[in-house]
Amino acid sequence: MKRDSKGMTLIEILIALSIITVVLTIAYSIQISSIKILSKTEIKTMLQTESQVIQNEINKIGMQSSGVIEAIDVNDNDILDDITKSNVFTKVKSLSLIEYLDGDKYIHEFKIEDSILSLVTIEPDKTVKKELSTYVDSINIKPIKDSLKNSESIEIEIILYKNKGFNNINYKIPILINFRNK
Repeated sequence: MKRDSKGMTLIEILIALSIITVVLTIAYSIQISSIKILSKTEIKTMLQTESQVIQNEINKIGMQSSGVIEAIDVNDNDILDDITKSNVFTKVKSLSLIEYLDGDKYIHEFKIEDSILSLVTIEPDKTVKKELSTYVDSINIKPIKDSLKNSESIEIEIILYKNKGFNNINYKIPILINFRNK
């Protein structure tokens, strides 16, 4: 009996489909991994950019300031006199620095409301509010010497947080301020 081989057998079709399925599965997993990595990198880049803006603003104001005049914790308590030198950061929702320029008093308040970090500057004749970031999880502070009220230096740690898809990214901003006008 002679067979005519014009066509494919069922087994050949199943083998071809199996190979195609394996190749497509591998390609799909590579694509998904690439998208996750790209998304994570995009978030980190965005948080790094925001952190540079925050660091520049705090460093500029901190160097011109003479010290901390108010620190409000997450329970709305003024803890300026309560924080002393330690290795532990204290979480705050508001931190105010004072600056004297040409005899005038300026108050700079960094505050968090609904993950938004704002800088409110109270000048002699006006108040200016500036939004620095929309991804702030917390502001943590600790004095380097003495109490927060009398310290010549403070350490600030701001934690930025962004959640996108499967990526939850935390980005810490360490800032050391030496009050030059203390």
